[in-house]
Amino acid sequence: MPYRKDKWIKKSSENEENLLYLLSSIEKNYFTDSTGKIREHPEFENKKFERMFNLKKDKTNWFKHFDALVFIPKSEKIKHLK
Repeated sequence: MPYRKDKWIKKSSENEENLLYLLSSIEKNYFTDSTGKIREHPEFENKKFERMFNLKKDKTNWFKHFDALVFIPKSEKIKHLK
């Protein structure tokens, strides 16, 4: 996920339509195996969540597009060297 401000992450984690809602805490790093998550929650196989990248669709099923999802809350903006 691109760099996001803490306020955006907090607001998104409270929205049931956002993938961040599934995290038990937005203060810790998370690794999610998509196949395992679908096995645990079969309803996620077709559930579409709000987009977080610059995709053309408004919603997508992240568990079908990626084998794993990683959340790292304390990120930094990229610094380009000249």
